Amino acid sequence: MILSTLVGCEFKGSKEKVNMYEQICFEFYPSFISSSEFIFEIKDEEPLLNYKIFSPNSFPGKNDTIAFLDEGKVNLSLNDYAEFKSVVEQIDFINYNNEDKRLMLDGISVRISKINVYGDTAKIEFRSPDREGFKVEYSLMDAFFNLVESSTKERLQIEYVEALKGYFDY
Repeated sequence: MILSTLVGCEFKGSKEKVNMYEQICFEFYPSFISSSEFIFEIKDEEPLLNYKIFSPNSFPGKNDTIAFLDEGKVNLSLNDYAEFKSVVEQIDFINYNNEDKRLMLDGISVRISKINVYGDTAKIEFRSPDREGFKVEYSLMDAFFNLVESSTKERLQIEYVEALKGYFDY
């Protein structure tokens, strides 16, 4: 009974729903353009994308003061988010293992984190994936680009996403 109340079921005898909260975070660290993070979240059943494009040489963990080229929020269509989420839910984040021992000097590093209602985090990390050897990762990247490109209207964000896409096999 207590567990069902905590994870977002209706209160017994009430139509009021508990605030559901989850996040899916995509962090990008490309060699030649700014780093970024795109956080997809659901709050009270409303999907939202928060994004930050960091100024060159300024990103979490490197600087005390973080500067942004652009940041903002984008309301997402519930149907588009549901399609995206269905792809994410097919991936086993906990048992993910794709060891990549390639030597790389440039390219892109990606971290995808899934954070549940309790704050537990599971993540996938990879770098400069090729479509043939990174099928799981590309299913996530395909879903990411489909959702972001269909939801984006700001010029700087569109240009950044196009540049980011250049690091992948598209």
